[in-house]
Amino acid sequence: GMAARCFPAVAVPLLVGALQPQSGLAALPMLLVAFAFGVIISVAVPHFRISIVAVVVLTGLLLCMAHVQNLQVESPNRARQDGSTLALDRQATGPTGGGAASVPAQAAAQASFSRRAVEQVASMRWRPQLKGASSTKLEAFSVVLPCAFEGEFAEKTVMAIWDNSQHNRIKEILVVDDGSHPPLKTIFSAKLLAGGPGVPPVRIIRHEKTLGLISAKKSGGDAATGDVIVFLDCHIKPRRGWEEAFLRQMNRKGDYKTVVVPTITSLDPDSWQEIANGAAGKACYMTWNSDFTWLSVPGRDVPLMSGGLLAMSRRWWEETEGYDEHKVA
Repeated sequence: GMAARCFPAVAVPLLVGALQPQSGLAALPMLLVAFAFGVIISVAVPHFRISIVAVVVLTGLLLCMAHVQNLQVESPNRARQDGSTLALDRQATGPTGGGAASVPAQAAAQASFSRRAVEQVASMRWRPQLKGASSTKLEAFSVVLPCAFEGEFAEKTVMAIWDNSQHNRIKEILVVDDGSHPPLKTIFSAKLLAGGPGVPPVRIIRHEKTLGLISAKKSGGDAATGDVIVFLDCHIKPRRGWEEAFLRQMNRKGDYKTVVVPTITSLDPDSWQEIANGAAGKACYMTWNSDFTWLSVPGRDVPLMSGGLLAMSRRWWEETEGYDEHKVA
């Protein structure tokens, strides 16, 4: 009947009005939205049972929106209140911390805790860097190669990086020997180990036992001294000019927090040459089962890095503390 057809138009605004966190004039916009959708359901859904389901689903969605809006409004106000409470506390207690005007210790502790929570949340928000605000120098590279049982590939990779880079850009190549047997130091050429003019500036960091890929990267990143830390695999050959391409992308936004991911192409292990028209990838995305798949045309800004090959400023590495050493890969 007519009452059943009109039910959604009445029920949705009533439920939203009764359950939403805001009240008064602040609640009016959401009530109008609820009424409009309720009328649409009344007109478009002739079956009473289906209209009940639609009312329940729509009411839930609108209440979620209302709570999100309420949190967005309350967070800045709460932060200001916490800051005011602390300021009053300092003013009342004075340098000696005593006096009849002091705020009770429990209230002050609660205000301090609330402020710390707000500051922690705020610190995780990304903020664009102001133009010219960052003075972080990005010039010299530390290349980190995590190597476990790579054999001759390790030295081939070192030489390929050196031969295809401007030497003034490469401050050091850190070879992290992750428990290889025999140790990489025993199979590297004498010339490479001796160093000197025209020889790659190699440092070997040795793990006596294999700790895993992430721990190897962590050791290399922590030991790096260059402005930019580049993580590469221990079986790669970069194209000539790769380091300048990295710097162009890192300086594009003027933000030292920019992380650059290269395109990974296919390499013939026998000839150590790039395979023409071979498979290539540089960005991926997560699926619902926590697996990832590669994006074919991701564009310049990618949603997710594979974590294998990338470049970042040493400043950003130190601020984030790098990879989680407890991760195993």
